[in-house]
Amino acid sequence: DHERYTQRIRNYTAKPIEVEVRRAFPGHVAFRSALPGIKLFDFQTPEFTTTVAPGQKADCLFEIVRQQGRNLRQSNVTLAEAEIAMP
Repeated sequence: DHERYTQRIRNYTAKPIEVEVRRAFPGHVAFRSALPGIKLFDFQTPEFTTTVAPGQKADCLFEIVRQQGRNLRQSNVTLAEAEIAMP
């Protein structure tokens, strides 16, 4: 299964903010994104950070490819770099 996500972050303050996002995905998952600085927090939780300028918003796009049934090999997340566009 392919699932696309966007994490929209809005900054209503007068200062830039730094946001750290962690999200757990159970099962055998490939985490695909072009976001800079993605790393694994643990075996099934990707983590990334971004900075949002004052009065701006940021859209962090990523896609997961989940293996199910006979294709399920292991229960972890692997990171892959890919350009993602929302349809």
